[in-house]
Formats: sequence, structure tokens, C-alpha cells
Amino acid sequence: MTVDVARRRTRKPKIASKSESLSIGEIDQTVFACPACARPLALGARHCPGCGTHLILGVQAKRASIFASVGLIAGVVVSGLIGATAAAIDTAMRDADAAAAAAAIANALPSIAPTVAPSPSPSPSATTGTTSTFPGLTRSALVEAAAIHTRLATSSATLVAAVGSGPFDTLTVSGILRATSGDAVIGLQLAPVIGAWSGGETLSADLRSFYLAVQATAAEGLSASIRNDTAYRAAAEKMIALLGGLETVDAQLRDVAGRAGVSLVPTH
Repeated sequence: MTVDVARRRTRKPKIASKSESLSIGEIDQTVFACPACARPLALGARHCPGCGTHLILGVQAKRASIFASVGLIAGVVVSGLIGATAAAIDTAMRDADAAAAAAAIANALPSIAPTVAPSPSPSPSATTGTTSTFPGLTRSALVEAAAIHTRLATSSATLVAAVGSGPFDTLTVSGILRATSGDAVIGLQLAPVIGAWSGGETLSADLRSFYLAVQATAAEGLSASIRNDTAYRAAAEKMIALLGGLETVDAQLRDVAGRAGVSLVPTH
């Protein structure tokens, strides 16, 4: 049996004509042309496989480095210009502020006209048979001590009334004791000033002893409870007895003040 096999013609592959374009995806979106050989390349390619050109974001590496250098230099120049401008503006503002402050100070200061100092006049002095000058602070201390004695005399009379008439009021008595204690503290500060003058040394020691006793008596009474009528009554009576010696101390004070030429207001 003879079998005839018909030869089949082989089809030649169709060659695309030069006029036909290659389909390589979405042009201008995922493909770009090599800047050296125009070969289509995918975005993100770092070198061209056709010509071997190294690429940075689609630009030749050499050009990219040149662009970067130029940008860096331009940035440095611009930064320097901005810094210099800011420094100049800041200096100008400081100068303006300094000038304004100087003008304000000049306007605030009053004009000072030259004056002639008056010739010193002799200060008043008091002596006790000697030629020593009486200190001005001692004069003021004597006057203040006399005022303290006036207040102590008033406190003594108030205590007498609080103890002898009507129901005993501890609040009233405590207030009087606090007042006498305060006067005694001030008197203790005046005593050394009075003793700074030679004619007031004895008076200074006597006043100190008297004021210390007044302060101690007041503190003893105030240490008791405000509800302890017995303790406050005892403190009031003790203070009344102590202030009974005020007349003697005050007379001594006025004697020293008289010898010093200092006028004092009467205690009563």
C-alpha cells in the first residue's frame, strides 16, 4: 500500500514592518527614552542595557550630579543672603530700640539746675553742766518713751475698771495685756538709745528693768486659757500693781529730758 503524504507548506513568521510600532505598555507613564540612545526603558531603571548609561531618575548620572552641585551652591548662596539680610534687619531694630529708650530716659529725667548748698547751721544741743552735744536720736527716744508711758497709764486705768466693776471679761483683759506687752517691747528698744547719752545711762537701766517686768507679767497672763477667769484676774491685778510704779519711772524720764532741754507732753 502506497501512502502519499502531502507535504504541508510551512508558514513563514510574519515580520512586522518598520512602520508598525511596538506595543510597550503605556507610553509616558511607565516608559521613558534613554537620554543617550533613545532606547525605551521602564521607569526606575538605573542604567540603560543598550548603551550602559547610568541613570538617576531618568537623567544621566553626570548631569544629575552637576544639577545637584549647582542646586547646593545656589542654596548656600541664598541662605547666606537671607542670613545677612536678617542680621542687618536685627541690628537696625536694636539700634532703633536703643535710640527710643535713650530718648525716653532723657525725657523722664528732670532737668537739674546747679544749686548752691546752704551753709550748715549749728544744730541745737543740750548740756548737763558740760559741753557735750546732745544726740538727736536720744531726744526722739525720750519723746517716744513719754508717749509709751501715757499709753501704759491708760491701760492701767482700764484694767482697774475691768477688775472692779461688773462681770469679769477675760477678752477685754487679754487685749489690754497684749497692748502693754507691745508697748514694753518698744520701750526696750528705746532704752539703749537713751543710754547712749552720758546723762541718760541711769535712766536707761531703770527703764529696761521696768519694761522687762511689764512684758513678763503680760506674757504670764496671756499663757493661760481664755476661759481661765482666775488666771486672767490674777494677771490683771499683778499688772495694776506693777504699773503703779510708772509714776516714779516717768518722773525720772522727765527730769532727764528737762536737763537735756527736751519738752515732753504731760502723761495725764
